Amino acid sequence: MFETKIKPLTRLYPPCERCALPTIACICGRIQTISTDSKFLILTSEREFSRASSTGRLFQLSNPTATEIFIWARKKPPLELLKQINRQTYLLFPAISADLQQRVSKSPPAPDSQFIVLDGTWNEAQKILHKSAYLNTLPLISIEQKIPSAYTLRAGNLAGTACTIEAIIALLQMLGETESANVVAENFALFLKAYQAGKSGHALKD
Repeated sequence: MFETKIKPLTRLYPPCERCALPTIACICGRIQTISTDSKFLILTSEREFSRASSTGRLFQLSNPTATEIFIWARKKPPLELLKQINRQTYLLFPAISADLQQRVSKSPPAPDSQFIVLDGTWNEAQKILHKSAYLNTLPLISIEQKIPSAYTLRAGNLAGTACTIEAIIALLQMLGETESANVVAENFALFLKAYQAGKSGHALKD
């Protein structure tokens, strides 16, 4: 998909080019797929895309017909992403400041809306937001994380927030796509197990 090389999680096995996990723990053949009415545009840094721990890639594999991934660069906005922004495009991001709270959409999004999702560490996501003028006017969808995040693969997440795929799961539930949300949640649980197994150089047990 991109020229960005995936960083190996272990020296024992190379990473799968699709799911990014060590080939011994590859989950490509076990991922359940969905097809959502909404479209998802995942904006991620080259650094994030190189990580096996990125969950934006996992969602693209889960929802392949309605999800696209774009690599962010401060001085070179992704033109294909800009072309797709329209009146039904929302930004999925936590409203952690007064300015962001003012941008939260007053009405629920339509089932066939389009969502831009920032994928990366908390600091990276904030950097993308603050250095991308084309995101500044988009209405915001802010998800309240009611339960602790299950994502423990790396430190640096803001307390009370979800990882990328957890936020999308909550959004799908908000949109009434409960069955799709459940499928993605199962894929996420599978991913977490496979990540730990692959990191240790082991195959994923059934």
